[in-house]
Amino acid sequence: MIDYFTIYARPSLKAVNKKLLFLLSPLLSSTVNLDFIIKGGTFFNLSNVYLSSNDENMFSGVTFYNPFSAVKNLSAQYIGFSAVLLPEFSYNENYVFFTLPEMPKASGFFDVIVENEAGYGKLTTSPYVSSGIQVIKYYLS
Repeated sequence: MIDYFTIYARPSLKAVNKKLLFLLSPLLSSTVNLDFIIKGGTFFNLSNVYLSSNDENMFSGVTFYNPFSAVKNLSAQYIGFSAVLLPEFSYNENYVFFTLPEMPKASGFFDVIVENEAGYGKLTTSPYVSSGIQVIKYYLS
């Protein structure tokens, strides 16, 4: 009999405290709570949290990141992506806490990507949040 031992250290995102941001007008949108809580696991030694959108105009400062390009065993599995790097976040073993750095500028969906030295996890890989967090911007004239 052969025994196998697997070490799993990549962050795993499972749920978010809100899946929808509904922005009605600039005045009312300023009262919208932009704080998020991501539930998951293996949140050890997190180095970065990113927001990646299907619309690159949703957030300012979108940049291409490829954090594992120089790591032979990880570069093929963890490919680069365009995103905004969050300047601040906090976490414990099972939760990541952050505030959006700005009000989203467009409707669409955004994903949360959490990185540590073993790889990254995405919110959209969760069966409960597979499309990401939806932003509906509906400004009445």
